[in-house]
Amino acid sequence: MANFPAITHVALTVTDLDRSAVWYERLLGVEPVLDEDAGGFHHKVYPSGGMLLGLHLHPGGDNAEQFRVTRPGMDHVAFGCASRDELTEWQARLDELGIAHDGIIDAAYGSGLSFKDPDGTALEFFARMSASVTHYRPCGCRTRATQVFGHHTVGERQCCSSFSLPPISTCLPRASSSAASRASSS
Repeated sequence: MANFPAITHVALTVTDLDRSAVWYERLLGVEPVLDEDAGGFHHKVYPSGGMLLGLHLHPGGDNAEQFRVTRPGMDHVAFGCASRDELTEWQARLDELGIAHDGIIDAAYGSGLSFKDPDGTALEFFARMSASVTHYRPCGCRTRATQVFGHHTVGERQCCSSFSLPPISTCLPRASSSAASRASSS
């Protein structure tokens, strides 16, 4: 059997197609490649990083509620960035557009910049962990990891053996007690 296929598009239901189209066109910096009545719903489709992003309006749909990540279904859509530096550029772009965001959050698996569209749909710019980022683990050690096709390379473990994170390429000497307490509080 072939490998599992890549995601080709994401379609978001919106409450006001015109409002959402203006918002996404400003964010993406592109015009729709498709704008049509598809029989039962109207949609606009935009190119986005090698895939398509669709905005759907369903006449007679439930427009009283905004998106909530706590309901079954989609939690959020993440747009891939090559590095944390690229996240910083997107943070400046969101600020320029007046789009509220949560700032860049760093985690052991990567860094993210979360924000919401006009319907409250959770969106994120995300950069996977890179070799240039030091991460603190609960045991207080510092690690550097290298990625190969989105997976961490296997390396020696001198500590963290009881903590289940992906394998690391290098485990650096134990950090100071202040770093250990910082790691345990996150």
